[in-house]
This record gives sequence, C-alpha cells and structure tokens, in this order.
Amino acid sequence: MPARSGDRRCTPVRPGLTEKERAMLLLGRMLICCLSILVLVPSVPADRSQPAASPQPLVFVVIADLHVTDIASMSGFKQAIEQINNVIKPAFVYIAGDTPDGGTPEQYAAYKAVRDTIQVPVYDVAGDHEARGNGMDTYRKTLGEPTYVFEAGKYRILGLNSMGLDQAQLDWARKELATAADKKQVPLVLIHHNLAGLKDKAMAGALDKVLADGGVKLVLTGHTHTNTVINNGSRLDISTTSIKAPRGKDPAGYAIVTLDEGGAAWHFVPLGQRPIVAVANPVSRLMATGPEAVVRGKTSLRVKAYDARGIKSVTATVADGSPIQLRQDGAGTWSADFDSAALKDGEHALKVTATTADGQSATEEIAMLVSQAGTYAAAPTTVTDGGPGGGDKKGPKDKGGPQGGKPEKQAVAMEQLPDAVRQAIKKQAGDSEIAKLEKETKDGKASYKAEWLVKEMKQEMKLAEDGGVIETKQQISPEALPAAVAEAARKTIPDLKGAECKKITKAADGKADERFEIKADVEGAKKHLVISPDGQVEVKGPGGPKGPKKDAGPAANQAK
Repeated sequence: MPARSGDRRCTPVRPGLTEKERAMLLLGRMLICCLSILVLVPSVPADRSQPAASPQPLVFVVIADLHVTDIASMSGFKQAIEQINNVIKPAFVYIAGDTPDGGTPEQYAAYKAVRDTIQVPVYDVAGDHEARGNGMDTYRKTLGEPTYVFEAGKYRILGLNSMGLDQAQLDWARKELATAADKKQVPLVLIHHNLAGLKDKAMAGALDKVLADGGVKLVLTGHTHTNTVINNGSRLDISTTSIKAPRGKDPAGYAIVTLDEGGAAWHFVPLGQRPIVAVANPVSRLMATGPEAVVRGKTSLRVKAYDARGIKSVTATVADGSPIQLRQDGAGTWSADFDSAALKDGEHALKVTATTADGQSATEEIAMLVSQAGTYAAAPTTVTDGGPGGGDKKGPKDKGGPQGGKPEKQAVAMEQLPDAVRQAIKKQAGDSEIAKLEKETKDGKASYKAEWLVKEMKQEMKLAEDGGVIETKQQISPEALPAAVAEAARKTIPDLKGAECKKITKAADGKADERFEIKADVEGAKKHLVISPDGQVEVKGPGGPKGPKKDAGPAANQAK
C-alpha cells in the first residue's frame, strides 16, 4: 500500500548494501525521525512562579472517654463528627477508650450506631470501662480485636490493649516495632492508659522499655479526663481530655494531631471553636523530641486551618517581625517559606492567625526552637491542661521551670518516689489504680502529687519529700456535703444536683484545715464557692455572695 500524504513512516532500506551499511543507514533514519518529533512538539517552560510541592502533614483526630450510656449521651461526639465529616476530613479518627460507660451490649450498640456515621476510618482501644462485666467479649464482637496494627503514609501505628497487657502483647509489639524499623517507618502507639496509670508497675516498666527500644516518639492515650503532655526528651505521652466529662481546666473537646517533618504536634479543640488553627511545621518546643524539631536556615511554615464557612487568610509572625502571608495549596495546607538565619539560637514565638470568610479569627502560638547548627538539647517537661486551640499558648516566656516562682513539673513513676512518699500514697490509695504521679520543684524544694479514682470520684494528694501530707482533695457527691455547707451553697446554687464538690484538707501547724469547694453552672453562669465546715463562704466566684475580706483562711487561694 502506498504511503498516504503526510505519512511519516520511514521508507524501506534499499537492497545491495552490506549488513554494516544497512545498520548504519537504519540508525541514521531513526535519529531523523526522532528529531522531527522533537521539532513538532513545542516545549513547555517551567512555571517558576509556584513553589515546589512540599510534603503534606498527616492529620488525624483523637476523641477520648465518651462514657456512653445511651444515644442521648453523645451530643458532644455528634458535634465533633459533624466537624470531622464536613470540615476537617482527617486521615482517620482514634477513639481513646472508656467509650461504653458500663460495657453493656446496649451501650456498645448505641455507640456503634453513631460511630458508623464517621466517614473516615475509625480505630478504637479498650479502657477499663470496656472491660466491665463481659464487656471485652462485646468489644470484640462489635469493634474487633483490641490489639492491631495499621499503616498511614510513612507511619506504622500500633493499637495496644491496656486491659490485657501481658508478655505476649509486649512480644507482639516488639516484633511490630522491628518491622517498622526494617521498613523505615515511623512508629506510633495508641493505648487507653498512660504508663503512669497502669496498675501493674512492672508491666508498665517493661512496656516503657519496649517503646524506647522501638524508637516510639508518640503515645496517645485517654483515661485521665485531662489534657496532659508528658515529654521525656525523646518521647511524647499525650492524654486528651474527655469529650463528655472533662476534669481539668479545659472544656470538653477533642484533639487534632498533625505529623510533619518536624515531628508530631497535638492541638486541643474545644467543642464549638471556630476557626481551628493547627501549626504543623515547625513544632512547639513542648513537642520537640529530637533534632528534626529544631529550625535552622530556611524552613517551610505549614498550617492546617479549618472552618465550615471557609478560611479567607492565614498570617504568621515570628518574634514580633513583619507579617508573613501564607498561601493555600491544592491539599488545603497553608504554607510559606521562612528564613531563620537572622534569628539567634534559642526559643522564638511563632504566632499564626486564621481568619474566616465571615471575619472570625483564631490564633495558635508556639515557641519554636532555633539552632543554626541543628543542635537539640532534650528538656523533659510535663504540662497539664492546654489552652484552646492547642499549641504552646504562653510562648517562650513560660519556661516551665522555677524562674519567676513558677514550679517545674515532671511525670514520675512509683519506683522513682522517695520511700516515705510511696508508702504514704499506698496507705491512702490502697489498691486503687494511680492515674497520675507528678513531681513539682519550686525554689529548690520538691513535692509530689498523686491522683486516683474511688468509685469514679477523683482523689488528689500532695506530699512533701518526707511523706508528710501537704494537701488532699476528695471529690464528693452533693449529698455528702455537711448540712451547714449545703445550706450556705444553696443561697447561690439553689439546685446542687450535678454540682462539682470537693473536700479540701490542708495541713497547717500540725492541724487539718478543711474547706469545701463547689462549682456549678446556674442558668449559664459559672458559680464557684469555697465554704468552711460551719457554713462561712470564704471565696466566691462569678455571681456568688461576698465573703470576708480578711482572715479568709488557708483555702482562700483556691479561687480561680
């Protein structure tokens, strides 16, 4: 068939040539054909107006301690799910345990019905409430095995069962962490109890070693009903408060975790907050666990910002410098290049503000670590209760140490306590599981604080190094208030049902001084009272009666 007009197929090689000549001729014609194609196809200039694609942070959500009793008990959970599905759209959601309050099949079924409305993968862990009755059998039938592993990007994530922690589980975890090392994956661990809250201290120590040997830099827990960040210099152990019944200063909410080149960052989000701001890179000095968290030379600021009505702008300032406008990429990350060369080594405030389409704004402030040599110096620290929006809300001026009279707090294990302190705690707490142990150093003097639960009531104890009791706080029911205290309280809080009540006992000159603290919401207003056993109101919060201005007694410093 003759070639059609415009047909660019090469013509046959003519006869009478040697094999070598034929080969050379074919090669020459092939080169001519290729060059003609290059001439016909126009070149596309590189678009230098756009920065090179930057790595995207991995984002997921942590929700803890739902304590489900029925469908109606999950209003906060449903509110969070609406944000997850429609605004945040994370890689996955982690439910940190104590989900069914009593471990009953009905509570599991109610939870599962709402859980199934989440439009991304969901991973649960088992807590002590799951294990009530035959709860773990129901757990497995409803949610699957409580010990598991999955991958997300470059991360290998282990779910552990703190209610069945034994040598077999430790061996399994050690094997999975070895696999992560072989695959050059970054290992993370999900577990309900933090290590200080595990009742079997020998097993807690063994788990700590497995995590350290396996290079785990992030452990995410629930259980305490408080926001607590424990950084031992190489690993973060972070508890997220209850979305239903928070016990700390923070309100009900959930957490967003961002994983980026600088490491992990945890951001607390109170229910209803808008917009949401999460600085993914760099990370706060509070979150620093290695040299990857240190800023040197040129770096990329990366921020996740969310709002149902859309984010209009994101602006950053470093150490009170000129505003930096961040740009949004196709994956929804706001970013800008930043050169830290002009900054001295040390901590510097990074403040990021997101503004919505309707003018609402929120700011997250962190203290970033700068070292032009890339030097990382581990600085173990413990912070309980984060500010709304997460991050290191107080910036670099809050060193977390004894400067300016501020105490240095550090999580400790039972084995690290002085013998007298350990014996005093065991005498008071008995067989109760210790939820939190903390050493506090102020002006060179050390004291120790322990927390545990008795029939779901929080108990706190503060002791001196010699084991002497400095203060105890016992959560009690309103019905347990002395008659004179209840009568005085009802003048400000007519209905004491649902009020948070504590009996506070302080040691003063060898005597025990008692006061009762009562907190409640009355028609939307927060009320806070501290009352002596004989009914004298000594400290009042918003809307309460005025107490005596002098000789308020040792409990006066309980006012917030």
